[in-house]
Parts: sequence; structure tokens; C-alpha cells
Amino acid sequence: MPASSYRLSALALLLFTAVLGGCDDAEPVIEQVVALEVTPASTAFGAVPVGLSVERRLVVRNNGTAAWNPPGPPRVTGRGFSWRSGCEASLGPGRACDVTVGFAPVAEGVADGLFSVQFADRDGTLLERTATLTGAGVPATVTVSPSTIDFGLLLVGTSQTQAIDIENTGLDDVAADVVVYADDPGGDGYRLLDGARTRVRLAGGARTSLGVTFRPTSTGPATAHVVVEICGDGCGPGVALKGVANAPRIEATPRAVDFGAVAVGAVAHQTVRLENAGDGVLQIIAVNLGGDDDDTTIDVEPLPVSLGAREGIDVVVTYVPTQGRAALAAVLQISSSDPASPAVVVPIAATTTGPGLRLIPEVAHFGRLAEGETRDLSLVLTSIGDAAVTVGAVEVEGAGFALVSVPPVRVLAPRESIQFFARATATSTTSSTNGSVGRVRVRAEGVIDHVAELAFLSGTTGCVPMPLSANVNLGSVQIRNGIAGAVVIDNLGDADCVLDAFVPGGSGFDFDADFQAVAGSAALIAPGGAGLVQFGFSASRPGTQTATVELQYLDVAAPLFVSAVARGVDGELSVSPGAVTFGPIGRLCGDVEGIAVLSNTGAVSLTITGLTTDPPNAPFLVETATLPFSMLPGSTSPVRLTGRTPRAPVGLITRATTTFTTSLGVTATLGLAIDVVSQGRVSERFTAAADVDAVDVLFVVDNSGSMADDQQLLADNFAAFFADALTGNAQDFHVGVTTTDILSARAARGALVGSPSIITNTTSNLENAFQQNVLVGVDGDGLELGLEAMRLAFEHPANAGFLRANAALSVIFISDEEDGGAFVTDPVLSRSPDEYIALLRALKAGSLDNAPILVSGVLTPGQADRYEAVIAAFNGGTLDITRTDWGRRLSELGFDTFSLSRSFGLQSDAVSTSIVVTVDGVVTRDFSWDPERRAVILDTSPGRGAQVVVSYTSGC
Repeated sequence: MPASSYRLSALALLLFTAVLGGCDDAEPVIEQVVALEVTPASTAFGAVPVGLSVERRLVVRNNGTAAWNPPGPPRVTGRGFSWRSGCEASLGPGRACDVTVGFAPVAEGVADGLFSVQFADRDGTLLERTATLTGAGVPATVTVSPSTIDFGLLLVGTSQTQAIDIENTGLDDVAADVVVYADDPGGDGYRLLDGARTRVRLAGGARTSLGVTFRPTSTGPATAHVVVEICGDGCGPGVALKGVANAPRIEATPRAVDFGAVAVGAVAHQTVRLENAGDGVLQIIAVNLGGDDDDTTIDVEPLPVSLGAREGIDVVVTYVPTQGRAALAAVLQISSSDPASPAVVVPIAATTTGPGLRLIPEVAHFGRLAEGETRDLSLVLTSIGDAAVTVGAVEVEGAGFALVSVPPVRVLAPRESIQFFARATATSTTSSTNGSVGRVRVRAEGVIDHVAELAFLSGTTGCVPMPLSANVNLGSVQIRNGIAGAVVIDNLGDADCVLDAFVPGGSGFDFDADFQAVAGSAALIAPGGAGLVQFGFSASRPGTQTATVELQYLDVAAPLFVSAVARGVDGELSVSPGAVTFGPIGRLCGDVEGIAVLSNTGAVSLTITGLTTDPPNAPFLVETATLPFSMLPGSTSPVRLTGRTPRAPVGLITRATTTFTTSLGVTATLGLAIDVVSQGRVSERFTAAADVDAVDVLFVVDNSGSMADDQQLLADNFAAFFADALTGNAQDFHVGVTTTDILSARAARGALVGSPSIITNTTSNLENAFQQNVLVGVDGDGLELGLEAMRLAFEHPANAGFLRANAALSVIFISDEEDGGAFVTDPVLSRSPDEYIALLRALKAGSLDNAPILVSGVLTPGQADRYEAVIAAFNGGTLDITRTDWGRRLSELGFDTFSLSRSFGLQSDAVSTSIVVTVDGVVTRDFSWDPERRAVILDTSPGRGAQVVVSYTSGC
């Protein structure tokens, strides 16, 4: 370079340094620009009947480095097209907003429109980004009448049905969904014949009528609308629905009665006022006493009684103690027509000093005994006072009765109990008299005698009522819901059984307030016939409740007792796994998919009514069955997940939360995340499992009639499967075996078989133990349900300790048949393979540890689609069970299994020559690449908690 050029360069450098104040003070300059993008570039609204409207969504993204501040909403032009909502506020760099655009054709024919947004470039020049809009107006061939239905005023719990007329005025056939959409919470009371949705099909020129029913569940105005969806969700002609509901409401004042301290022999009174605080007529159906107290009585006017608004009646409760009570256990049970609280319970409290006793039960009925038959029943004596009581003689009377394990004279401290047994024996004498009645008497110092009535039936002369089962279990009922059931009573005698008395809670038995009972057809039972005692239960609180009814038939000496039990429960909903992360994945690899499972883990049915994702514009798509849908207790439903890679920012983990809602207010949440990297190098980080070289292995072995040879082949090839685990790569393993049988009387139902049921690397005579456990026999049910057996194995309480949180998991199916879930309709047994995949992943979800899962199988190719779908999801291997050499090839499944804790499965396919692995920051070449399992396998264990990073070029 010439000298003059050096001087000019130096001068320029000096000037540049002077202006900027020196290089040390210079800051990089980032140009602030707005760059908008509209997707999709073209939107088709399809054919829309004139007079109706549909909506579509567009996305505006700011790919620039400066915020976009729109002067107003986006511009939409074109006849019938309009902007509805979205993208009015400032939009920061890298952010996106959703726009809703509508199309409501005003005439028949094709319509074109344009969506546009404007922004200024770096020079202030106004730029525009657009998207084309197309649609077509078509004749409105389906009409609905009337346009509005007013149901007027209805009482909560009652219903009214009115008709909607639907007519196809065109020439072509029409099929459409008719859907009820609630406008407010009260609108949930409207239903079509099949629920909130039904399907209609009309030939050209045909018409039909459809009933819509209003059954309000809460008071106040209720509005909804019915839509015949001929042009998409919510799009079509419709009918507005409106109505108003009122209801009675019971108020009990006070809500608890407390007599305080009352001496033995004293008389105490309290009054409970029952009043109608609602706007509908209230009927007081019954008022009863419940609990274990014989010293309390009530006085109330004859029932049932009807009360208008603000009208009421009084119930006088009287307590006259005959012995000491540390705490009175009694309740006032009120049944009414209040739809929200049909059963009200008013607790009654009191104390009385001194000793006291209670004999349980007060009536012991042994049922029907054949001549020579003997039966024992337990009796319990409890000290209920606040002072010790000395128990004296315990005596029995009546033909055929005796005492067993008679308690000695002893002192019972307060709340202490003793147990003994009464025995009934039918003789020829008792058979000739149709049975016997007797009693047990307990004598104690300072306390009145306590008596338990005893009875049994024998013989068949006259009326002989006998319950087929004396108790009906109504199961679990969601709070504020109801259920009904019945006890069947057979007449085994030769004369009519005529009911003389029907006493709920008779002889001191419990009759909880949430129950109702009626004699029904049990009031008159012909010889050889049967009658029903009907029980109703309306759950008002959680927990188990019972109800016993005493029936006295004419000319039958001993009363009959029947009972019901039910449990009030709250609904429970869960989603597994609780969080799903996509990636890291290359931006150009396209959308990625995943699966989660909703589980109804409660004891009542749930209706899934909706789902919301926050933030709503997050790059995720969450899909369930068509909403709303119902889930039975114990059932599951798949949730399909899509991570929208092109919509997620590069280099930033994007998170969102999806909330699932139900009609009962129960919710479940699912966390979502996506990690997108620019196309090219991808790095995935793992923490080596805390249980180093630990793997839990579950064999699910078919035990149906065709499996004897295959079980023996599995047992004979112990060495092949365990070769890698028992040589240089010795491991800490658990091995358990269960069967595919969950239906027969001898079914394992997921329980691990054998002794010991969990085989470990320290089990003595390991080979013999394995062989004994896998020879599970061939007497299992022919409907093999291996996938469900696997799920049960992970939940069975007898298998505690088998599954370790941070150990790898290997599941191996051995079966010559398809999983039977393909052939049944029971939703618990026919879960989709996707649900089992998600449930398996949930076992290891939420941990930073590398605890991988492998599923493999020895199966019949082409006849095991359900098994193979689960195996494919975990990149497992399969062996052909029809080949005689599959036993020797178990070494392949064994290697895959016992290398799991050294395996690191990648999110994406990798270019094998591009893989670089570091362990705690040190590059290692001691690994192999398994393209089928998409896993890097280290030659040796990386050590407890080691940080393993796998960097590679993604092959998508």
C-alpha cells in the first residue's frame, strides 16, 4: 500500500475514534424494524347459506425487532366479509395475535374478500401484508320453526317438552347435527332426545319434528339456542330457547340442637323451625330421628305437608335420659321436595353424667335356617357414659338360642367395648313353628338392663318372607346427585305375606337422612312370589351412609330387616402424564405429535364439557373426543397433542397449560412445552438415572390353553435373556411375571405370580426361580387382556416395591393371540393402544432422571396389532412366536433390556456420523447408535447423576 494511503487510513481512523469517543465506548446498533406476516395466505369459507354466518381464524406475526402499534383493527374488504375480533393492541417482536374474520353472504354466488394489515418500514414507507378470502352464498334450503320457544315458568326438577319443525326445502338429501348451545349456566337444562346433540337426515322436500326438553336444575332465567349445523360448528338455522325456573328451599332453624347437660330422669325440649325460603311450594315429606339414642323423641304435625313461600312448621325434640351419655349421637332427618337439599340433617347434642351402655345390634336376625343348621352373630357392648360401668350377667332366652364366648363380669371404662356371640340352631320344634324369637339381656350396676331381640326363620308354613339379599349396595354417588335400588323379598311360604308395619330405622338401626324408602310391591307378596323394598339415595355429603327398614308381616312373629348402603363422593379427573415436552426439534421438521390420557379416577361418571389452553395463541393443538363427552368411573380417554413447530420461536422453550373442565366443576390440568432449534445441530441433555444400572422387567405371559410349549421355551432360555445382565454388565434388576388373565376366578389381575414374586440379582437359585415364575399354567381365560394386565400390574397393591421411580422399565409380552381389548366393548378393557402408551410414559414423567421405557414382545406377526402399536411407540423389538428358534433369540430382547440404563433415547432421528456425546463435559467415543430404538447406548454406565449431552444433526 502506498504511504499516502496509510496516512489517509490513519486519519480516517482518528476521526472515527474521535467521533465515537473511542472503541471501548461503542455499542452495537440493532436496527428497529417491524416485519409482519399473515397466515394462512388464503382462507376459504366454503358454501354458506344466505342469512347465516361462519368465522375463520388468521394469525398475524411480528417477525421484526420493533413493536407494531396498529392504528386500528385490521382491514377486511369484500361483500359479506368482516373483521370480528383480534390484533387491535400493540404486538411485540416475535409475538403473534389471532384475528377472527366472518363471512355472512347477503346474496347467492361467489364472493371474494381481502384481509390486510399495514406497517411502516425503516424509511417510513407504508407497507401492507394481505390474505385473500373466498366464499360462496348458497340458498338456505333448511328452515327451522318456530324462531323462539318460551317454556315459561317451571319448577326445578320438573320438565316440559316442545317441538321444533325442521324442513328441507331443497331437492338434495341433507344430514346435519342438531346441537343445543347454552347461553348461560341455566341453559344447561335444555336437552334434545339424545342429549345436547342429535343427528337428523332429511330427503329433499321432507320435514321432521324434534322435541326439546327444558328440565331446570337451578332457579332463575335460562336461555339457550338450538342450531341445525348445515355449514359447520354453530352454523345453521336455529331456535332461541328461554324459560324461568323457580324452586322451594328448605331452611331449618337452628341447624344444630344442643341440650347441654341434662340429668338422668330430667326432661328437656328444643324446637326446630322448618320454613320454605324459596319461591316454589315446598313439601315436607318426612321427619325422623336417627342415631343410637332411645331417649329422644319428636313431635310434629301429620306429614306430608305443603308450605308456601315463608310458611313453616315446628318440630319439638324431647330428650329424657335414662342413663349416662358422654355424648348423645342423634340426628333429626328431614326429607323434602327441595331439589338442592332434599335431605337435611340437624345434629342433636347432649350430655348426661354417669355410666351408660349400648348393645349393638338391638335386633339380631339370623335369617332362615334349615333344620339342624347353626349360625352365629356378633354382638358388641359399648360403654357410652362418662363413668366406668360394671357389667354383670349376660343372659339368653328363647328356643334354639345360646351364647358363645360369654364375657366375664368386668368393668368397662368410658368408650371401651367387649364382643360376644349369640348362636341360633334350628330344631324340629322350631321348624314346626316357622322359627323362633328370643332375646339377650345384659345386666349392669347403676344402668338399666339392655336387651337385644333375636330371631330366625325355619319351616315354610304360612307367610315366610325371606330377602334374596338383605342389603342393597347403591354404590358411589356424586354429591347433589341421586340413585335408586331395591331389595328383593321372596315369599317361601304357602300363604300371602301382608305387610302390617313399615318402619325406617326401626328398632334403633341407622336410617341416614340422605335415604328414602318405600314398601312398594313388598306390601303384598303371593306364595312363591317376590316383592321389592325400594331405596332412594340423594348424596348431600361425602362418606358412607346406611339405612335399615323394619318390616312386620301379619302372622309372622319376627320382624324382617332390610338395608341399603351408599357412599357420597366427589368426582376426580386426572391427566397422564401431567406435562408433555416436545423437542428439542428442528424448526423445519414440521409439527410433532404426542398423546396424553384423561382418567376418571373418581367413583362417579363425569361429563367433559370443555378445554382451554393458556395462553390461547400458544403453538399447541389439543384434541379430545367430541365435546361434551361422558367418562364412566375408571375409564380413560385419549388426548391427542400437536406441537406446532413452525409457530414456536427458535431458542426459547414455549410453555402453556391446558385445563379440562367438567359439568361437576372438577378440573384437570396438563402442562405443555416445546423447544425448537434452528435446522442443523440439536443438543439433548440427560441426567443419568439415580439408580445406576437399574432396570425393572415385567413379563406379561399368556396363560391360555395354547401356551404350554411357549412357556416352556421361555423357561428353558433363561441364559439367553439374562446373558448381558449376568456378565460384565452385571445390573441391579427386578423381574416380575403376571398373566394375561384378568377375568377368570383364578385370574392374577395384574398381581405378580410366584414366590418370590420379585426376582432380583441377589435371588438365590435365580434360574430356577425364573423358570418357576414364567410357567404360569394354561387355565387362564381365553380372552387374553395383556395390555390391561400390564396396567394393573403397576397399580396392584401386592406389587409394592417392584416398580422403582428412577429405574429403567422393560415390558415384554409373550402371547400367541391379539390383545383381547380389540374384541370387547367395555371401556375399561378396550382402551386404545394410545392410552396405554400415555399411561406408560406417565410412569416416568416429571423426573429429570433418564429413566427410559422399552416395550418388546414375542408375538404372532400380523395378529397382534394392539401389542405392536405399543411396542412401536417405544421402539421395541419383536420375535415371531411361531418360529421354533425364538427362545435362543431372547438374547436380543435381553440386550435391549439390560442396556436401558445406558441408553439415551433422542427426540429426533439423527445422522449417525454427526453424533457427539459428552459425559460430564468430556467427549467419549465409547458408545453405539441404535437407529431402530433411536438411542445412543454407552458402553459403560455413566455413573450416578452424570450429565450426558448428545449433540447431533437432526434427520427429522
